[in-house]
Amino acid sequence: MKRISVLRFLFLVLALTLLAACEGGNTNTNIINNSFPVVVFSDVHFNPFYDTSLFPALVAADAGEWEQPF
Repeated sequence: MKRISVLRFLFLVLALTLLAACEGGNTNTNIINNSFPVVVFSDVHFNPFYDTSLFPALVAADAGEWEQPF
């Protein structure tokens, strides 16, 4: 099979898949809304410079001893 034939076949498969996903223009309004609010809390960074007295205590202590300064 030539490369162009493979590309045409893949394009045809993609087009048919998209048409099937559209359901031929079906305008069914009985769609269930499964959405709900979500709160995301991520990517929190520790800033040792926020409290200027904390940084020297953390530098002086081993990482295993950091519970005491906090």
